[in-house]
Amino acid sequence: EILVFGELEINSVERSVSLNKEQVIFTSKEFEILFFLASHPGQVFTHRQIYETVWGKEYFCDEGNVTAHIGHIRKKIEPDSRNPVFIQTVRGIGYKFAKK
Repeated sequence: EILVFGELEINSVERSVSLNKEQVIFTSKEFEILFFLASHPGQVFTHRQIYETVWGKEYFCDEGNVTAHIGHIRKKIEPDSRNPVFIQTVRGIGYKFAKK
């Protein structure tokens, strides 16, 4: 499955990401978070939901781990990581991936 959002392409089979036709390197967890969010554009997920989906274990109040990974992803794909286009923060709740 290939998800396309403008210049961003996420290939789940190859586990690859390209931006403006250039490959962007992601860690395994970064890819899993990005693919999870991008697979549900517009849907808001809590830190707990992201953690439990990606890490596959019960959440134990480690918001910093999810937040740090989101920050790394943004630095790699966002034109301006301080004003994200793709992964948006929903204050007090979590994150969502922008609709196509």
